[in-house]
Amino acid sequence: MRLPQDLKQHLSHPPPSVRIHTSASNDKNYMKPLSGLDGAFLSLETPATPMHVGSLHLFQVPPGYRRDFRNAIKKMIASRLHLAPVFRRRLAAMPLRFANPVWIDEGVDLDYHIRRIDLPPPGSWQQLQDCV
Repeated sequence: MRLPQDLKQHLSHPPPSVRIHTSASNDKNYMKPLSGLDGAFLSLETPATPMHVGSLHLFQVPPGYRRDFRNAIKKMIASRLHLAPVFRRRLAAMPLRFANPVWIDEGVDLDYHIRRIDLPPPGSWQQLQDCV
């Protein structure tokens, strides 16, 4: 996709933490747009009809483990993020929404995505469902 000149100028100086995905030829004017099918799903999503996927993982701290287990999980995931760049991407809307959003590599906030939740006793499934 070729970009209008004013958008090229804006994107030539992105914030330092944002890297724009480029094509294999490293053409700086190319950004990878969301596919048509994914764009359709995104446009169909509403609060009443969510089209996204989420997950919840339950971990049991190993017996005798004395360190911060959540921090250890975060470090392990951070050390492997380079193996799956898709997990560092987020969508950025195109100006005036004239096309599907594009993917940008902005990193990932592991503190936001990896959380520890302590339930009050007895710690039932219903309490967990109410919490999340």
